Amino acid sequence: MRSGAADWVCLSQEEGPEKPEEVVALFHLSRDFALKLLPLQAVKCLEAVVQKQPPYLPHVEAEARANLAVLLLRHTRNAREAKAHLERALRQAEQLPVSLAFVCKVISLLSTCLGKLGSGVQQRQVLAKGLDLVLRDRLEYEGATEEEKVRWYLVFQAHLAGVLVRDGEREVALEMALEARAEVENKATTLAQLQANLTVLQLMLAAGCHDERAADQVSRCEAAIGLCDATEVLESAAYFHLLRSLLELRVGRQDGLRSALSEAARAITGLMERGATARLLPPDFLEILYDLLASQYHRLGGDYAEEKSRIQQAHALIRKQSAMMGSDPRSAEFEPYYQLLTFLVVESEVVSLLTRGMIREAMKCVLRLASLVDGSPDHLGPLEPSVHLLLGSLSTICGNFESAERILNVAMATASDDRSRDLSKLQLCLLELERGGQPAGDAADRVEEVRSTFAERDSAYPAALLCDVTLSERRGDTASAKRKVQEVIKTANEKGDRQVLALGLMEYARILMREGDTTLSKQVVDSAKGMATHVKHLPTLISALRVSDQGGILPAVLDKWDAMVGERGEVQRWVEALPIARDRLATS
Repeated sequence: MRSGAADWVCLSQEEGPEKPEEVVALFHLSRDFALKLLPLQAVKCLEAVVQKQPPYLPHVEAEARANLAVLLLRHTRNAREAKAHLERALRQAEQLPVSLAFVCKVISLLSTCLGKLGSGVQQRQVLAKGLDLVLRDRLEYEGATEEEKVRWYLVFQAHLAGVLVRDGEREVALEMALEARAEVENKATTLAQLQANLTVLQLMLAAGCHDERAADQVSRCEAAIGLCDATEVLESAAYFHLLRSLLELRVGRQDGLRSALSEAARAITGLMERGATARLLPPDFLEILYDLLASQYHRLGGDYAEEKSRIQQAHALIRKQSAMMGSDPRSAEFEPYYQLLTFLVVESEVVSLLTRGMIREAMKCVLRLASLVDGSPDHLGPLEPSVHLLLGSLSTICGNFESAERILNVAMATASDDRSRDLSKLQLCLLELERGGQPAGDAADRVEEVRSTFAERDSAYPAALLCDVTLSERRGDTASAKRKVQEVIKTANEKGDRQVLALGLMEYARILMREGDTTLSKQVVDSAKGMATHVKHLPTLISALRVSDQGGILPAVLDKWDAMVGERGEVQRWVEALPIARDRLATS
């Protein structure tokens, strides 16, 4: 990777005011040291400029402070000192005939700095200042063009949207992105319009929107890509197809997911082969996101070997990127995204392990997730409910129902978006039905609420409907349960959710047995057994073996299940020892 010297912040688009010879020499030395990956020496050169007494002229000091902040952000953890330099540089630049690019770069760096320091209010104020700057009617800055103003407008809008999403204001961020899209529609380049549309699509998915609006936005992005030069748009195209993959995953369209992943892989390969410098996202970031989504596609199909391969590749790329973080000019900017990717990759591992009943391994991964959140609360704090959701699932599988209910209620109460809240409700429903017996009135209401929450287009719809099937059975409404379970089987099959399909088949078999249809029930049990074996879902396989009375096989499977689950109390002690669980449960 190139050294940070290529990321030098220049005062002017022209040659700028003449600098004293000693300043020119110190600037050149600083760049050379940065190129040789000697950041301490590079910092010392610029400190010599800003500490000079009497001071150099403001334009010299502003440029030196801006680049000193770049070095501090890239090579140290001293964001507070970088912030002081950037604030001083910004005050000086506002009084000088400088380029628009210089002022905007300083504002962008200051926003990143404030984000690292957890100063969300100030970060919003700085970004609002940047937006106001580029929306002025008159081109007040040296060499500023309308195209450059539009580009910086989109940069600041994207940064501000990210802050809003981090703070849980997803709908506000989406509305702002829609306004930005309308603002640039007729005045920006086709590439800038594509980027504005990609931001809207990303925020729609973050806000849990995957209906007709999202489908329309996908069409807008496709049209924008078609208007751009194919080689110039590879990076944006790769990201678009990854976002489309996420949408297809959310709605459970396996064919669409396979197609989107294929297009994403093609674009990422093209980007790598060209060796192009990333303008928006590092190629490694795109590749990790691809591996994460591809692993989930393979898990849904029961191909755990390929899933594991993709997960391992994602971890290897993250480790590689972490080792190179200091030499990337934009490492400070991208670091939070790699932290997020690490969390999502480990979270996906947990889901896979839970599906197969590998409890001890899943618990170790959950411990890692909790550690990631504790280590980076500013960036990963909003994901804490996901840790509680997984802890609740662990406790449910181990039969610790009371603890599971308390943890899942914490997950629901702390969820920062509707989708996380809905998934917590769904898990509580599955827990209630797992307990057996007639659900209490509030639990029955929750089942019906969840059933209506997930529309048919949602990938979680079959699981929500399965809760409703079980509730109908408990109420003695066999006809309704039979009708609903047939829909579960149909939609789970369409969405490629083989785990729910196996569960649905077993529920259908039980209904058929109660009706006395032994021939069809045996066929359905055999199908459930085959599906459960394919996806390695041992609870369903055990249920199928018990019903089909295959006594010779059942003990071995039960022994394997017991070995995987281990001592229930041991898992419970792990759960309760986690500060992330203990502290929340104590106040819930």
